[in-house]
Amino acid sequence: MTDTDTMVTMHSEMGRDGHPAVNVKVYWSTRTMETLLPLSLCMVKEAGDADFRSVETDPGFTLDWIDSHLTEDEQQSWWNLSCEDHFEQAEELAKETFGSHVKVYSEGRSGGWLVVYGLGDVEDWNADEVEQWTTFADQVRAIADDVPYGYLWNVNANVYEPHVESLEAGTLTPEGVSATVEGERALKEVSATCRYCRRSVYPVIVWESQVVDWEDNGDSGCPDNPESDDEGTAGHLPLPVN
Repeated sequence: MTDTDTMVTMHSEMGRDGHPAVNVKVYWSTRTMETLLPLSLCMVKEAGDADFRSVETDPGFTLDWIDSHLTEDEQQSWWNLSCEDHFEQAEELAKETFGSHVKVYSEGRSGGWLVVYGLGDVEDWNADEVEQWTTFADQVRAIADDVPYGYLWNVNANVYEPHVESLEAGTLTPEGVSATVEGERALKEVSATCRYCRRSVYPVIVWESQVVDWEDNGDSGCPDNPESDDEGTAGHLPLPVN
């Protein structure tokens, strides 16, 4: 039997028996976010290069940009998505390390503890099993610490880059964009002016199918579009972006 008091943290809830656990608490920190930007996306080495170089996010992708284009609820949704992704990574690591029989749960206030069930009585662990756990715990903590990076990566890939591409293509006006985790990268609530009827219109953009539907307060037809029939079924088109 090995003394594990200082090597293995136990967590219990509602008076139940404790189980081996890792503190995976991670907090939103502006300072941490700022140190990550510009975000390193990958390392590349092109023909003729002596060394690898880092491919980074656009200089325009900043915390101020995020604050001005996403609501607090939307930012929280992207943060929660990163937490979920990283929990799945830790869960997979647990099964790879200890076997497919173990169960992994998120417990504690705000899910701040990753708890592993199915490892037997900790007091019966030998030195190798304790070392295996401590290595696992260090790896899980590193996964948790990567949550801010994952958050920024998701927002950049799913909100900022599509937004910039749309502006460059002239399919969005510069007023702004509101995007959520749900919606398959749909962008909505961006106002513009129809080049035909000169009314305020609101685009609904579906990225996967590349379909752009311009609605006039819920009416998708534009009677002044030259291609409209008597019912005005052809859509609105935005004025070109200057």
